Amino acid sequence: MPKRKIPRQQQPPAPVQKSNIFALGRVAEESRVAFLPMVRVELLSNKQAVVDGCRGILEYSDTCIRLSADRLIVKFTGHDLEIKCLTDSGAVIEGCLLAVEYQ
Repeated sequence: MPKRKIPRQQQPPAPVQKSNIFALGRVAEESRVAFLPMVRVELLSNKQAVVDGCRGILEYSDTCIRLSADRLIVKFTGHDLEIKCLTDSGAVIEGCLLAVEYQ
């Protein structure tokens, strides 16, 4: 007579440790931001620049605008340049932009 196998008791599977991918993304973003200057320049064609992280105006003419940022200076050159909007932390520059320099 063949032996019957006695089934073992079913144990629930051990809980799987899930890593929180969003927490890892936040840690990576925070460490990346710690090493970068806090200035963001967005160019819309060669007609407009939006600067976030601006601390003040260093030079202002219709051919050159220099803005102080966290640890650097952003220089815009062109013609018919003007600051359309200026806040505590940002600026909008319009005109014909020919160059953007980081000093």
